[in-house]
Amino acid sequence: MASFTWHIQASATTYDLGSNTLGFFGSSYGDTITAGTFQDSIHIDTGDGVSEVCTASHPYNTKYAASEGSNKVILDGSVVTMGAGTPYTGHLPIHIEFDHTSDVATQNIYFYTYNGTTAASPAEGVEVWAFYKTQTETGATTWKKINDYSANVGGNNATDRLELQAYSSATSHHHWYLGISASPESAGAKGNFDLGITLEYY
Repeated sequence: MASFTWHIQASATTYDLGSNTLGFFGSSYGDTITAGTFQDSIHIDTGDGVSEVCTASHPYNTKYAASEGSNKVILDGSVVTMGAGTPYTGHLPIHIEFDHTSDVATQNIYFYTYNGTTAASPAEGVEVWAFYKTQTETGATTWKKINDYSANVGGNNATDRLELQAYSSATSHHHWYLGISASPESAGAKGNFDLGITLEYY
């Protein structure tokens, strides 16, 4: 049997996302983000934008800023350069774990944004950038834009999704760690915005 678990990493704990959602906000929970700028904090809530789950410890915040360059991450307010072990996987907000009851290898692994209904359709009203690290601290050294609703970029499409590293050595546990940053393209809450992952195993 195969399963995915979405872990959300914070400074003092790790949450299992479960039926909850990630929320992107200004400096604090509930604060709006000015259109065209990126979040200053990430939180977990029940999906309504007003019921916070991560009250004790908030997820690490990875922020994209074009002015810093595509190889820079603003990690909880400090600018760091991407490289082997930087940022450290334990300091990225999303940890996706794939488990199987047997040892399997994985290939064609894609992380993407979509509208919550149709995997090929972009998340609505947002621009989203992402990068990943593997369990051995390697991975991407630049951000990739995976959603730009106004330009019809996004969804599980070959040119838009983020391809994650395959694991050719069979094991029952596979791990990927992701940084993510989101910007609203206009005023108002953005509800048709979801994250997905797909892979093949053998």
